[in-house]
Amino acid sequence: MFQLSRRGEKAAKFKQRSPRTTINWDVFKSLVGRLVEYLHVSAIKAESPKVTKRRLSPQTLELIRQRGIARAACNRNLTSELAKRCREAIKEDLEERRAAVMARSWEEHSQSPPKLRQL
Repeated sequence: MFQLSRRGEKAAKFKQRSPRTTINWDVFKSLVGRLVEYLHVSAIKAESPKVTKRRLSPQTLELIRQRGIARAACNRNLTSELAKRCREAIKEDLEERRAAVMARSWEEHSQSPPKLRQL
């Protein structure tokens, strides 16, 4: 009769386990490719600061500039007040722009001929 020592039993159990996890490189490559494509598209869709600044009125840009000067001068009270005014001005500018875009799309929609339904 053959008996294994305690160490031999552990070794036999270890050999019965599944082999090391292997990486399916094709799946990995496709997932990385999708991630890279997603990041590329996101970067293209992201707007540059120049585009954002074009949307703001000159008065808002002046407020932002003044806030930067106050911040550089370490004037907390003035910086805080200008920051509040900047937020309000930016919100107003974006609301005006949104209203203009909605009006323009409504005009385009009302001028286009009605589309026929296909059965």
